Amino acid sequence: MKENGLVIARFKNHALIESESKEQYLCEFHNRRLNPIVGDTISWNKNNENTGIIKSIFNRSSYLNRINSKGKPEIIAANLTQLVIVLAETPKPDWLLLDRYLVAAEICYLKAIIVFNKIDLTENLPANFKIYKDLNYDVLAVSAHKNIGTSNIRHHLKKNRSVIIGQSGVGKSSLMNVLMGDSVQKVGELSDKAKLGKHTTTTAILYRLPSGGEIIDFPGARTYSPYMENAQQAEHGFREIKTLRENCRFNNCHHLDEPGCAIKIALVNKKINIERYKSYKQFYEHTKKIKSRVNN
Repeated sequence: MKENGLVIARFKNHALIESESKEQYLCEFHNRRLNPIVGDTISWNKNNENTGIIKSIFNRSSYLNRINSKGKPEIIAANLTQLVIVLAETPKPDWLLLDRYLVAAEICYLKAIIVFNKIDLTENLPANFKIYKDLNYDVLAVSAHKNIGTSNIRHHLKKNRSVIIGQSGVGKSSLMNVLMGDSVQKVGELSDKAKLGKHTTTTAILYRLPSGGEIIDFPGARTYSPYMENAQQAEHGFREIKTLRENCRFNNCHHLDEPGCAIKIALVNKKINIERYKSYKQFYEHTKKIKSRVNN
């Protein structure tokens, strides 16, 4: 008998799903064409008390993707509403990586909040955060170690399915432990299930938060880059460029060396931050290079 379920962890040839009764089952796929992702709602059949088979995947309302080594899109998580990007006092924030995460949120139509962890190690937020506040991104200062500001994060996570992502060492695991509270043991139990036997490779795990909402823990990577159909699409990932691009002389302006470029004019008038523009240029050239390599 078929029933619906939720994918909470994905392996190479299996997925861990949560049933409608909140029980967990390790499931195979009905055929090779099925590619269930964490966050997918699926239809499945139970085989025995621990296993089942996924029959079909419901349409996705949204997703987060990245570009793989072959230049193709790879979906990381499905049916999301929000991206939570964690930085910290240490290691030193990677602003280019932050911009790439924000580009992903913009082109995938997800809300984005920036969390600065380890605020107890410094008196002030890095000056760069003013750039993002001016672009209307929420920037939250917290300390997982001292439990400072975490109630504010919980407020933003309620009624959302969020992906939490960040470079290694920013304290993402400590933050997850604080957010899970008394349910922290369940995090360990689910992580253990995700590592059993041959089922060792998983890219993300979904947890239900005691205070409301769901969070998908995704291991960040310094090489992360969202998938783009073409380099021109990069302008849609930068709010300040997307707002002004309609004023460019040419519809296909790349905002590099073209005459009458509204973005370059805004740079001269200091209406666009130079570091954000450098991120745009680097991301544009990076995407163009990947596309050129794939197409040749």
